[in-house]
Amino acid sequence: MACCSNWFRAVQTAGVSAVLVKGNFIFDSATHRDFLGACLGTGIERSKVGDILLQGEQGAHILVVPELVSHLEMSLTSVSIEAAYLLVNMISALCGLSQ
Repeated sequence: MACCSNWFRAVQTAGVSAVLVKGNFIFDSATHRDFLGACLGTGIERSKVGDILLQGEQGAHILVVPELVSHLEMSLTSVSIEAAYLLVNMISALCGLSQ
């Protein structure tokens, strides 16, 4: 499944970008290891990926360095065996802050 710019936006705060990776994980929940493996499988270094916050069957929030956002948008197309795509995410929403 190719990523679409309508599905994707990253917000930068203090040198960190947050992306939301979505997919159909209802019957096969992806683990932290699955999401990390999907990121590293695109050719990026482990040191460029921060926390991975699992969202159950909804996917995961992944914190990355800002320069990797467009790379992940183009390259991250699956997690485990499920098709995946990047979605809009707000760091303030992640942290529970009001906008």
